Parts: sequence; C-alpha cells; structure tokens
Amino acid sequence: MRNIIFGTGEFYHIYNRGVDKRTTFLESQHYKHFMFLAGRSKHEIGTGKHLVNLHAYALMPNHFHFLLEQMCDDGIAQFMQRLSTSYTRWFNHQNNRTGSLFETTYKAKHIDTNAYLAVVAAYIHRNPLDIIGTDSVENLDTYEWSSYPHYRGIVKNPIVDDAMLFDFFGGKDCIQNFHQKSFTLGIDGFAE
Repeated sequence: MRNIIFGTGEFYHIYNRGVDKRTTFLESQHYKHFMFLAGRSKHEIGTGKHLVNLHAYALMPNHFHFLLEQMCDDGIAQFMQRLSTSYTRWFNHQNNRTGSLFETTYKAKHIDTNAYLAVVAAYIHRNPLDIIGTDSVENLDTYEWSSYPHYRGIVKNPIVDDAMLFDFFGGKDCIQNFHQKSFTLGIDGFAE
C-alpha cells in the first residue's frame, strides 16, 4: 500500500522497474510504444479530462522515471494504471508471455520544494549516463528515450509538457549547465 496522497497541482517523481529487475524494453519498438501509450494515457478515455502533465522522463532497459504533475483528482493513479496495464498486455502479446511485467506498485516521491524539483529533473535526465558510458551531459543529447534532447532543442517531443521546466531553469542552455553542475556536485542520491 502506498503511503502518499497525490494532490492536484502537485509534482511527483514516479518510477518503476521490471519485476525481478527484468528488462522491460528489449528493442526500440518497445520504447516507442511505451511512450505512445504514455501520451495517450495523459487524458481520460471518453471525457478527455487531462490527468497529468509529463514534465520529464527517462526510460532505461529495465526501469523508467517520470516527473509528473497531477492535473485532477486521482490523475496519477489513473495514468499509471492505464499505462502499465496497456504496455504489459502489448509486451506480453509481442513476446508470447503472461503475467506481471512491472513491480506491483510504482514508487512515488512528492516534490515539495523548488530545490528538490531541480534535483529530480536533473536526476531523471542524467539517469541514462551509465548506459551511454560517460559522465558528460553533452552525451545525453543523443539518448532518444529521454526528454532531455527535447529540452535541448534537438528534437520536438509533443508528449512533453515543457513550459514549466523551461521557465524554471531559464531556457535550454541553463538546463544543460544545471545538469552538468549536478554531476559535479554529486546530487544524484537526493532524488532516490
């Protein structure tokens, strides 16, 4: 049972991984389909009610991170349930398997200060550095399963609700500078 109550208009770091730490994204088609479903899940079926804003994300082979803003009561719960169920059904069908794909309960951390918001955004965007095999945020420009290239102006990703973070950091160059500085200062552990 989750011990957090989601508030409308509040920000949260949401993350989950494959059951038994299994790989949940085996190839590029899997990443693409997961993000397609994430975009579709941002709105309620039938009414079109806006459930969440997706401000940042990073997908790794066996886990994912989101920076979400809840836009209506129960928005995050509905978004996560739709996304997890839809992707698991699709993945299982594609891979001739059954059963759970993700750990039973996704993790959620309330972001209650501007400083913590900055740390979480940097943590999410910098998460793929181990996969890339470098410690330089410049190399994140080419990691396509993250919202970081969007914020740097390299690609346009319509699923990302970017106005809040652009305003918060002061533009794309400031985002890159903060992310690089966060590596130097070693603030990764703050977001976990």
